[in-house]
Amino acid sequence: MKRILVFALCVIGFMLIAAPTPVEYHQVFVNGKPFAKAGLVNGIIAVRVRDLATAAGDTVALEHFKLNGGTLTTVSDVTSQAMKVKDASPTGKDAGSPAQKVREAALVPAVAKAQTQVKMKGETHALIIVVRKAGNVSNNVFMFQGEAWVPLKDFATAIGASFTQPASPSPTDSFQLNAPSNVNALIGLL
Repeated sequence: MKRILVFALCVIGFMLIAAPTPVEYHQVFVNGKPFAKAGLVNGIIAVRVRDLATAAGDTVALEHFKLNGGTLTTVSDVTSQAMKVKDASPTGKDAGSPAQKVREAALVPAVAKAQTQVKMKGETHALIIVVRKAGNVSNNVFMFQGEAWVPLKDFATAIGASFTQPASPSPTDSFQLNAPSNVNALIGLL
């Protein structure tokens, strides 16, 4: 009888330790527009990297972002477009010409503003953010439940806003990030 009781307590203890950690989700608004659901993960308010990519218009993979271990960086549209043009050119000479760079710099913002809606899996998502230049968004990216998460404070810094994490947010709290139009920010708002 004693062995069964010890075994049962071990099984119950293992189930409590291995049980999935509950995540508290909060709605995040950027300049009044719904942006993503933030989760309170191990005391850190964070958003999924996938939600960042969706808000920037990435449909299949990270096109505007690069995730390398615990570091999330942005890849500017001009850089990614220049790479595509250079790869498409048989000699690669046209992609580096000053006239080509001027055309790309003029067209990229116009195309980004014209395509303010992205259709994914039958749902239409409005583009909220646009990558302005390449740079480091966060060195604190972590994995939780098979997904990459970036702290909301680091994202707020990348858009030029400030965010102070509340000591104990209630489950009904939503977070509002307000950022002015800042041409020096890594990520711009539409």
